[in-house]
Amino acid sequence: IVLVGVNESVKRILPHNIYGVNRTNSHDELAALYSRADVVTSFSSAETFGLTVIESYACGTPVVVYDNSAHPFLVAEDTGYVVPNGSYKAAYQAIQQIRQKVKIQYSKSCRKFVLERYDKDIVYYEIVSGTLDWLNDFEYRYSAFEDDIDYAIEKKDKFSSMSQENVNKFLNEKLSNFIKLASWLNST
Repeated sequence: IVLVGVNESVKRILPHNIYGVNRTNSHDELAALYSRADVVTSFSSAETFGLTVIESYACGTPVVVYDNSAHPFLVAEDTGYVVPNGSYKAAYQAIQQIRQKVKIQYSKSCRKFVLERYDKDIVYYEIVSGTLDWLNDFEYRYSAFEDDIDYAIEKKDKFSSMSQENVNKFLNEKLSNFIKLASWLNST
């Protein structure tokens, strides 16, 4: 068992059969550790994304994770196991299943999983196309609001003959539409 990211005081108290490795920011060192592992575990109680899982897959290594937050969404049947929170017995059994099946039987699926979802070119394309979709939608909504303003300017002579109550009603309706647009923008 290798624990990655531990400090010297933790390393001193580890049992003789558990090896501790200091935290590293070296991509090459991390890739080597992930690649040499039979299985990577991530037993955190909360994950916003699960980068450890994705990095493990990129190196062809299956995972065993707890059933919480982001982890279950990142594990497929052929890339590892999701076990109940805090169940060391289930985690041990899943690790043994991976070791019996042999890592190489998972490696291709792990790499495929990460390349299909997290390849930088694919992610870049999705971000750019999503942003363009959002901008086009915004432009459409904004142009509709601009049309309302243009209409109001064209009709300003009409306003002078309208009662103050009708002018207020018209402007409140347009203001309401603008507030809806602003709320929509804040929610996206």
